Amino acid sequence: MKNRIDISRTIFTVFQSPWLARITIVIAGIICYAQTLNFSFHFDDFYDIVNNPDIRNLSDISAWWHTSHGRPIAMLTFALNYHVHGLSVQGYHSVNILIHLMNAFLVYELTKITLTTPKIDNDLIRLSDSIAFVAGLLFVIHPVQTQAVTYIVQRMASLATLFYFASLLCYINARISTNRRTRLLYFGISALSALLGMYTKQIVFTLPIIIMLYEFTFFSSFKSISMKHKIGAGILLATALVIIPLTNGLDLSLLNREIPPQQGHPETITTFTYFLTQTRALMTYLRLFFIPIHQQLDYYYRLSTQAGDPAVLLSSAGLIALLLLAVFSFKKNKLFAFGLIWFFVTISVESGVIALPNVIFEHRMYLPLMGLIWAVLALLYSFASLRRPRISSGVLVFVSMAFIGMTVQRNQAWQNETTLWSDNVLKAPENPRAWASRSTVYLETNELNPALADANKALDLCPTYTIARLNRGIIYYRLQQFERALADFNNVLESHPDHFQALNNRGLVYIELKQYSRALDDFNKAIALNPVDVKARFNRGKAYFLEQQLKPAIADFSFVINQQPDQTDALLYRGLSYSRSNDVPAAIADLTELTHIHKANANVYLLLGQLYIQQTEYQHAITAFTSALNLQPDLVEALNNRGNSYMLIGQFEKALDDYSRAITLSPDYTNALYNRSRCYYSLNKYKLALNDATKIRQLGADIPNGYYKDLVTRTSRQQAARRNK
Repeated sequence: MKNRIDISRTIFTVFQSPWLARITIVIAGIICYAQTLNFSFHFDDFYDIVNNPDIRNLSDISAWWHTSHGRPIAMLTFALNYHVHGLSVQGYHSVNILIHLMNAFLVYELTKITLTTPKIDNDLIRLSDSIAFVAGLLFVIHPVQTQAVTYIVQRMASLATLFYFASLLCYINARISTNRRTRLLYFGISALSALLGMYTKQIVFTLPIIIMLYEFTFFSSFKSISMKHKIGAGILLATALVIIPLTNGLDLSLLNREIPPQQGHPETITTFTYFLTQTRALMTYLRLFFIPIHQQLDYYYRLSTQAGDPAVLLSSAGLIALLLLAVFSFKKNKLFAFGLIWFFVTISVESGVIALPNVIFEHRMYLPLMGLIWAVLALLYSFASLRRPRISSGVLVFVSMAFIGMTVQRNQAWQNETTLWSDNVLKAPENPRAWASRSTVYLETNELNPALADANKALDLCPTYTIARLNRGIIYYRLQQFERALADFNNVLESHPDHFQALNNRGLVYIELKQYSRALDDFNKAIALNPVDVKARFNRGKAYFLEQQLKPAIADFSFVINQQPDQTDALLYRGLSYSRSNDVPAAIADLTELTHIHKANANVYLLLGQLYIQQTEYQHAITAFTSALNLQPDLVEALNNRGNSYMLIGQFEKALDDYSRAITLSPDYTNALYNRSRCYYSLNKYKLALNDATKIRQLGADIPNGYYKDLVTRTSRQQAARRNK
């Protein structure tokens, strides 16, 4: 019993010490997220970061400003990350974790300062340190926050929240400050934070509403608010209403938008069905707050299409009950009421009347979570902690320890794309996008059998799912089942005639089927859709090359090389194209460059040596063939060609050695047999030359009849001369 009391007192001491509280919050956050530093990029990370050329040049403000659909500040942080770390994930994760810790600090400060405002009960003021600590701790360790922190691109949500919290905190400090200059400084920082937040993510749209609600709840009634504050709040709201549309984040037409079936969802999402479905999604968010289990990246939510749907009615009843509870408890427990209203207001942008392609994402809970934390803590400390604060605090810490364990466990799913989507298909086996996404992951690692199984599963669930069918076509192509691949790509193009990837991949199938003109038609259409895509340009160049249209082939390969100077395949094919065009110097230049980039390719050295022979540069040829043999000692073509080079410069013994090694490795290699025969002939070793020539005939290969007769004659004469001696 004594030990339990000591533990409780120790915990309570932490609550009362601001520095110990802050340090504990940091340690808890690090425990939860330190393991994520080496976790891979995921999902939209590839679109916004990995494959996004607009963040490559930090000084190109126009690029990263306009690429983000109204979120340039978030994109600026990605550009800064890329400038410092390239694509090393540790840098991106470190920034995300730092933002999360800063948000937890701000939750701590917001909670503490709110509990000192005029309309808070004295009992809660007495426990402000305890409540602030637990609020910050719960915010930093709650498992539902993992998606906004570990999923790198969702920095958009956490960074917007940082500006949101900072703006509100500065506003509060301005309101309680007695110094005019300090007050103006705080108001200025609050406005700047709001502005930055509005250019980070559109969830900051609700900030003016929250500020006015905060003023009304914790400072004064609306009537008693000074005209200066009303004007200031009005300016802030007007700024939000102007800036967000200007950054393409809000379009009035969105109120009537329809989202066609996509991403594996078989139904069209309308404003009405989205709104109905959000009643259920909000209940899921609330469940995740209290019971954070069965978390997943991509929930598969059935759309609600009728207001009379029992699930919609029950959810709506629950949500209305919570709102009424907030209204009726407003006078007695303002922190509880404000917390609930905070949740509904801050989540309304993404869970309201504007339809979005995904009806639920956990990162949408990042900002609203603080409101729920305040509501729960207000109840807990009002009814339980006033009598036994140390026991209640101890219970909260033990709950927090459980949350830390759940957060660490949840983060394990984010290690890489395979673990993430495997977790998703396990928890949502009816979700076709989860199966298709894991199929894509397997496809990238060339695990074709599991990739095919997942693509088939996705198509079983949703036969019209474009990505799954496209994946399956690519899998069939790699398995060399070209007719099946063609059928899948045709299916995609029937419904999406301008589908770039389907056109590009069908062109590859036509190449394999040797239907080069059809391949060129597809590549031309694909390039018309995306003129700067290097893959389509390379593929068209290859089709031109196989069609013996060497000039346009060289043009396409040159385009690819200009975009990606280290593109080895383009260098190789352009070198081959130059060679077939009899532009041997240009071919040699490309292949030489290729050996500098990709030295471990024996066949490139082999081809380069053959070109040097055409240029009668035999020593360079010998060097190239020697490099090939250093990499692949059993490459008989290199031995044979080096033998030819030696013979052409009169080094017959070295030539014989190379021919003999080639014949030892490949006894039926008639080219080497013939060349060795000619070498013996040059050394007047007619008997040995005849033996090789006879072996060639025995193998059924052609040999010049005149040469063979000459060998027979010379051998007979040589043998007769030896007998006469």
